[in-house]
Amino acid sequence: MTDCSIIVCTRNRLEALQPCLASIIQAVGAADDARCEIVVIDNGSTDDTARWAADYLSQAAVAFRVEREERPGLAAARNAGVRCASGRILVFTDDDCRLTPDYVRKALPYHAADAAPVMRGGRVDLGDARDLPFTVIADPRPRRYDPEQKTQSLGGFILGCNMSAPKALLEAVGPFDERFGVGAPFRAAEDTDYLYRIHLAGFGVEYVPDMVIRHHHGRRSVGELRRVIDYYNEGEGAIYAKYLFGPRAFFRQLRWDLRDALAETLMRRPIRDVFGVGKLTKLRSNAVGFWRYVTYPGVGPERPGF
Repeated sequence: MTDCSIIVCTRNRLEALQPCLASIIQAVGAADDARCEIVVIDNGSTDDTARWAADYLSQAAVAFRVEREERPGLAAARNAGVRCASGRILVFTDDDCRLTPDYVRKALPYHAADAAPVMRGGRVDLGDARDLPFTVIADPRPRRYDPEQKTQSLGGFILGCNMSAPKALLEAVGPFDERFGVGAPFRAAEDTDYLYRIHLAGFGVEYVPDMVIRHHHGRRSVGELRRVIDYYNEGEGAIYAKYLFGPRAFFRQLRWDLRDALAETLMRRPIRDVFGVGKLTKLRSNAVGFWRYVTYPGVGPERPGF
């Protein structure tokens, strides 16, 4: 079996994909004797992504697969990547990210030392200082999710653009929920949903600061980010609806937001995040996502053990 499969899902973003693949090739080349492959999932592109990626990767000394997934959505594309990957360890990144040269060399020993399978994520830095500090994690401390730690929430504990786990873990937990994520009805939070399911299945979730990727998201004005932030908050609301009967720890972020929204109301002064979004505004988006989930045909709250 291949030691590691690095999965990149993409749609109509050749300009971003080329430096992403170049960084992966470099990281694979620096990984000593590890047997690695690159898996590119073309999620219904119209810009000749599949042919270009195959031509580009064929010039590198690395095993690769390029597959097409017509069903729209990041979760559907990731599921296609899991199905065709041959690696014992699967790494997920996004097409606008770049792995640091030592990424694979750092990631594989962690999993080799695990007594039980773990979903592990790492640091996410801005790739371009001109971009706003969005979807980044710079915590220098390693940590493991523990529901007894009152300051921890699974949402954002690790990010979907920097996740790795044994394929056996993903097979045990099951596929990503294809209703969540970019291109799907609930337009975000497919990674958060999966972390919840991993925890419910009894597996660990861990963050380590030395597995580093650099995110080139390209958004440089608050206006560009506002709609994306709304999608994230609506996705979070849909998560609350899905896990309405789940562990109380899953609602820790909601309790924090409700507390701050109450303070915001009493003080008559918005408590805004770094992008100027107030807590009441966030809760309204959460409510939109919650309502969209409970009214979506054929879905409803799920109970632990599903």
